[in-house]
Amino acid sequence: MKYNLTQEQFLTYIYGSKKAQKIQENPDGNHYVKAFEKLQKGKKFVWNWAAFFAFNAWCVYRRMPLIAALGMLYVLLTSALIFTVLISIALITGTEESLVDIERIMHIIVLAIVVPAYIIFGGFSDYFLVKHASKQVTKGNIYPFPNGGNLILAILSGLFPLFIFIAIFYNKYKISQYRKAKNLSFS
Repeated sequence: MKYNLTQEQFLTYIYGSKKAQKIQENPDGNHYVKAFEKLQKGKKFVWNWAAFFAFNAWCVYRRMPLIAALGMLYVLLTSALIFTVLISIALITGTEESLVDIERIMHIIVLAIVVPAYIIFGGFSDYFLVKHASKQVTKGNIYPFPNGGNLILAILSGLFPLFIFIAIFYNKYKISQYRKAKNLSFS
């Protein structure tokens, strides 16, 4: 698939003009040079480790806050929905033992929903970036980030998953306290 921008425009969009010029002089080993070439040949799935491990922060840094917000919303809503359903089942059945099983079920569901999402994020992130950069360059929108992105916003958005993990571990701690208080088994 051809995009409405050159490799030079793409690199300038994501890095700023000074760094893009240095990369074009010596492109060996640069991820985005290789990714752009693959995408120009029609590939859509190009692996990006940074996007896999920190998708929200990566999107914000690369000036795609809408995609970051959709990714955060997906993780938040699916986690909240799953947790609500499981708690409801435990309350409907009325047994304390069913609360013990919620933790196991949550781990399986999180693995089944969140991990594939991050694999998709890591594989298609460069495709999203090139499409976004192509639209922005075509519109003439050049952002005021000389180094390619907004690091402060990226760090703040990267903290969102940390808060989710803190909440999960706090719930795990509370469940273990409940188990000890009720003398429920850990098996």
